Amino acid sequence: MKAKAMVSDEKIGELALGVTKAHFGADKVLGVSVEAGLDPWDDEILRLTIRLTDGALENAPADAVLDTLVGIRRRLEEAGENRRPTLHYDAPEYDAVEDAEPVGGP
Repeated sequence: MKAKAMVSDEKIGELALGVTKAHFGADKVLGVSVEAGLDPWDDEILRLTIRLTDGALENAPADAVLDTLVGIRRRLEEAGENRRPTLHYDAPEYDAVEDAEPVGGP
């Protein structure tokens, strides 16, 4: 089933940024990017990439990730957006993990 997009990407980014700052702290959030996509069942989704400062994710309150997802979904529904958001986090500590050598043998 295809969802009809009713809210601009700019507005979605603003809503997501506000919710994310509320849960992680305004000084920990660098930005949010929005990309429309399809899930494996060809339903429209919103891929939101949240850019955080170094250490923001590991030092966040335990429920910040879940509360951010629920809050964004609620705000989007209130704005009339029917596409389901998926959240992806981009933080400097992830870069260090990606650059690390694999552990263990073949």
